[in-house]
This record gives sequence, C-alpha cells and structure tokens, in this order.
Amino acid sequence: MPAPHSAERIRVNVRLIQVMNHSFPVVNWFLSLIYLLLGDHARARAASLTALRESNDGAMYLATLGCVLARAGERDAAHDVVRILERRSSEQYISPLDMCIAHAGFEDLHASLLWLEKAVGQRVMRVTELGMPLFEAFRHEPKFTACVQRVGLPGRPAASSTSG
Repeated sequence: MPAPHSAERIRVNVRLIQVMNHSFPVVNWFLSLIYLLLGDHARARAASLTALRESNDGAMYLATLGCVLARAGERDAAHDVVRILERRSSEQYISPLDMCIAHAGFEDLHASLLWLEKAVGQRVMRVTELGMPLFEAFRHEPKFTACVQRVGLPGRPAASSTSG
C-alpha cells in the first residue's frame, strides 16, 4: 500500500472522489484539499468554489477557499475571505478552526495558532483535521504539536515530500 501522502495514493484518491456524487459539498471540499496538496491551485480553487456554492456559502467551505486562494498567491482575495468570516462572526457562530484554516493558507503561524488554541479550548469536533496535510508547514512548531497532543491525535513528523 502506498504511503498516506504519496503522489500515487493521492492520485488514487482523486479518481475515487471524481466518481462520487458531486452534489455533496464535502466531496468537493475533499477534492479541493487533494488538489491543493498536489499543487494544482486552479482545480483546488474550482472545487472549493463548487463546495461553497453547494453548501450555500457555509463557513467551513469559505475558510477552505480562503486557504486555497492564499496558497495560490491570490492574497487579496484570500484576505477578503478572512474579512467576510470576521464580519459573519458578529452575526453567527464561526468555528475558530475555520479561522485557523483561513489563516493557514497564508502560512501565518501566529494567527493560525491563536485560532487553533481557541478551537481546542472550545473542543471543536473538527480539530481532528489537524492531521491533514493542510497543516504540514506547522508540524515542526512546538505550540502546534502541543495542541495536537492535547486533543489526543497521534503525532507524526513533518513530511519531506508528497512524492513516492
């Protein structure tokens, strides 16, 4: 069996997801994360936009779009997403994990960790996502590692590459 984040395993997952029902936002959300991991920002952006539309602008999907935009170099658009999430938070609950994900796109360790610590403190169920490659850039940071351990997720070293 290929390594969990190997290029071969990722391609297999993409093929599996592509045959799934795309009318569920979570399918396109996963697809956007896989494309992001592969460095295919155009497809990641398209899948994120589809997930956002299918979810009727759900915060989880909006945060992921912000992350994708930032990683694609569309920093102004990504900052707009963060501002939208901040504005919405005055009217509805926005998970601190979603704010963490939006900031993770910029690889802004300080802001991401502040939101992550809030998410852990609030016992946000989705903190299990910390094991996802989206957070790979933070694995070497002691505060991130402490949060991962605090919620009881198995730690793993930062990956050196997605190939193999």
